[in-house]
Amino acid sequence: MQSEAVARRDWFVGAQRGLARQRPEEARRARPGVPRAGTVAILGLAAVAAAGLTAAVVLAPSLYTPFF
Repeated sequence: MQSEAVARRDWFVGAQRGLARQRPEEARRARPGVPRAGTVAILGLAAVAAAGLTAAVVLAPSLYTPFF
């Protein structure tokens, strides 16, 4: 039976080898539930565009309607 220290060392060495095989970008993509910065930026721009389009559609009739 392995001692706890030997088991911990073996686990650590194995974990280091696994990390060395992964590139940083792959390691970032491997985490589930963590969106990448580009995804967040695109979704943010889409939300701003949708809000602007909605405001334009709502306010457009008042631009050509006479106020009297």
